Amino acid sequence: MKTKQLIKHTLSAKSFATKVLATAVLSGALLLVSSTGFAQIKAGVINPTVIDANSLLETESANGKKFIIHKSDGTMVIENTPDATTDDKFLKIDAAGNVKKLQQFIPTVKMTTQNSSGSFAMAAGATQRITLTPAANYVGLYDVANNQFTVPETGLYLVSMGGLFRSNLATSPAIHVQVMRNDGSGPEFVTSFVGTILGPAAFSTGNATIPFMLTAGDKVFMQFVTGVAQTVTYQKLNLMLMRVD
Repeated sequence: MKTKQLIKHTLSAKSFATKVLATAVLSGALLLVSSTGFAQIKAGVINPTVIDANSLLETESANGKKFIIHKSDGTMVIENTPDATTDDKFLKIDAAGNVKKLQQFIPTVKMTTQNSSGSFAMAAGATQRITLTPAANYVGLYDVANNQFTVPETGLYLVSMGGLFRSNLATSPAIHVQVMRNDGSGPEFVTSFVGTILGPAAFSTGNATIPFMLTAGDKVFMQFVTGVAQTVTYQKLNLMLMRVD
């Protein structure tokens, strides 16, 4: 009786081993088939079994738009961008992982002056704020008493300025023309240029443009800084701040 049971258990163990071996062989064959026969993968709603010959991976949504990885070089295509135009776009990814198109780069003027002019008698080492003439649409942002603009929005700005300058001196003293920001903690330099004043007979020209981060409520103004005593006359002075982000 014990001999029969031993033979039975031995045969059962042998059968189990045979089944395991057969399963392993079959699994290997299936794995081989998977790696060769399924070199392309498609998951889709409309055509889940139809994949482009050049695609390694395609996922297709209910509106027919696909996410594609190319077989040849692994590059990626996202068809479900915000619009269907074919020209190139700048894209961004938000906090939730959504891909979105950046708006076309069009600087928006937020404050500007028009052909400001004036004259200042300045002592050596003096600083003088410049009286500006705000353009019609930006008068409400300009503080006449302090000769400064209030920035309406936080963002990245292109700060651009330029004009004509003349000194009462025959020599050619240099003068700094500066744009400053005063955010409550003291004046902060934004941009400037150094104009070499030609003297009383002619005007010299200067201009500068620089990107600068500004915060809503910042005060922006222009000023002269001179190293020698002189009277400075300016014409066609312009200051423009354009938000670009």
